[in-house]
Amino acid sequence: MVRLQRFADAAMHYGRATKLRPDDPSILFKWARSSFDSGRADEAERILKDATRLAPTHEAILQLQAEMYEARANWPALEQLAGSWLQAHPKSAQAWRMLARAQWETGYLRQAMQSFRRSLDLGWRDAHSLATFGKLCLSALAEAEALDPDNRQMLSGKSIQLMFAGRYEEAQTYCRRSLQINRDDASAYKLLTQLTNGRLPEDDLAALQRLAHREDNRIPDRISTRFALADCLDARGETDQAFAAFERANRLAGEFAAIEGNAYDRAARAKQTDELMSIV
Repeated sequence: MVRLQRFADAAMHYGRATKLRPDDPSILFKWARSSFDSGRADEAERILKDATRLAPTHEAILQLQAEMYEARANWPALEQLAGSWLQAHPKSAQAWRMLARAQWETGYLRQAMQSFRRSLDLGWRDAHSLATFGKLCLSALAEAEALDPDNRQMLSGKSIQLMFAGRYEEAQTYCRRSLQINRDDASAYKLLTQLTNGRLPEDDLAALQRLAHREDNRIPDRISTRFALADCLDARGETDQAFAAFERANRLAGEFAAIEGNAYDRAARAKQTDELMSIV
């Protein structure tokens, strides 16, 4: 049933199987895996705790736990898990990659680059992996493009590289190539807005407006497209609409920061300022 992607049915059957073999970590893992894939993350996490208790260093169990933390954007927990994973399996390419993801998301870019480099040295070198690494170390982008010239991660990374190099027309070309593959590529619209100073053609602006208001998009994508839309409206001189768009983008960014535990704390910031002033 898993092969047929009938994850809910598979979860039900694995749940029954655990009643016959309650201390079998492989069955508990499969139950957790199918539950997670069917969208029942809380149930999967509960099941996986039992599997972890029975087999704390099993790589498949560690991998699933990492995916759960990644889905919840719980980066400190992911970093801690990746560290434990590497203690048990120091040559696990996937563990190094998960550690790099956590380091990247928490702002430790140099460490993320080193960890991802280690994962490449230990594991596979496909276009997607090389393109992702290209955002940390741009020297990998040429190899990624040679392997797969239509890889979206590569196109995104290449456009950023070209923009920083001041080659704006070429950067726009890579953005356009990315949009040909995926018309809803939020990062491509964000870059195009920067490259054109907000002066997008009408059809691009209409697509950006539609994308900015899609509630089914990832929150980070909705934030970036809403800010991009606000910049475009401002560039067109539509001040009131731009102000409203900036307000919506800032509000959503604030809500997302609160979810991740990064919301602005006035009292904590005042205490921090007082401590710094006392040192001076």
